[in-house]
Amino acid sequence: MSSIEKLKEKFYSKPTRNDITTDEIKKLAKYYECIVRAGGNHQLTVFNPKTGDKVPLPQHDKELRPAYIRELQELFGDEGSKR
Repeated sequence: MSSIEKLKEKFYSKPTRNDITTDEIKKLAKYYECIVRAGGNHQLTVFNPKTGDKVPLPQHDKELRPAYIRELQELFGDEGSKR
């Protein structure tokens, strides 16, 4: 299994995990052809150019809260049901 497949499995696991880092999100965003922008009120914003949707991510912790993970799952698509 490739490293991106392992990361996707971790990202879409149930219950939603709370140990996913912003570095892992950047790798997933690149895989799903999304853009990660820095700056603004939040340190990172993940933007999906196909849909025009975006998810702002706070940077006060290295790991993201499950609520942000769920928003990113919706942004990337429902890949969890395809496994």
